[in-house]
Amino acid sequence: MIKIHSLKGENSMSMRVNDVLVNWLELQKWDERPEVDEENQSSSTHVKHKIGDGYTVNCFIRVEEKTGMIKFFWYFLDSKIPASKLEEVIKFVNLVNIEIGIGHFAVIPDDTGDPTYLRFYDAIYAWNAAIELQHISNLHDAGIGAMSSRLPQFMAICFGGKTAEEALEIEAARREEIINAHSRELLYTGITSSKKRLTLVVPSS
Repeated sequence: MIKIHSLKGENSMSMRVNDVLVNWLELQKWDERPEVDEENQSSSTHVKHKIGDGYTVNCFIRVEEKTGMIKFFWYFLDSKIPASKLEEVIKFVNLVNIEIGIGHFAVIPDDTGDPTYLRFYDAIYAWNAAIELQHISNLHDAGIGAMSSRLPQFMAICFGGKTAEEALEIEAARREEIINAHSRELLYTGITSSKKRLTLVVPSS
């Protein structure tokens, strides 16, 4: 959880945390707006994203005015965890949570109480609504990145017969390919630049 504190001496602000979230949603040019619960001084917003290989993730954004919290809950509801794979998925979640710096994954129950779905959670603390819109964007992007990179691994465990350790190698291979592709691009750029530097222009007589 990231903490963003107001400047010293600023004890009150007219803008509520929910107002900041509305500004951020407008900046994204999204139609969704928070459903406000005045009694509990909170609000909730639901948006859907298509990521990766067509995966749909449900993002619920909850604002709590009393605590100054903006919470992001990311759910992958398209596929339930097979009972036979639950232990391996929990092992995978624990291994992944050791690696990531912001937020954490969890296995959550369905309406019957059975552990069924994968969820990612991250949050930011906005004291007196003193928070930049970019901070919310960073938090949102962290959730997108986490789900995008981990869902293929999750699916490989649930339906591809992979162990937690084998699934983690999928992400490692993907990162290596990105690094190699970037290295090839830099090499090509360097060669092209060298050729340009070696080009001689001979003035006409």
